[in-house]
Amino acid sequence: MMKEENLSQIELARELGISRVRVTQYLNLLKLPKARLDHIMRNGEKQKITERSLRDNTGIPPADI
Repeated sequence: MMKEENLSQIELARELGISRVRVTQYLNLLKLPKARLDHIMRNGEKQKITERSLRDNTGIPPADI
């Protein structure tokens, strides 16, 4: 969506109604190693995979709650 609409992270955050930090966190999840992404795609419906558990593998600090 960012590339298609030529949006910055701040603009995308406003569009989605979330913080820029959250957009960054989501984008970083896309940078997980291919093997990890493949595992998630294969097992995501069978096994509970939370955003928090994924963050532990990306170096992303937990979101401020």
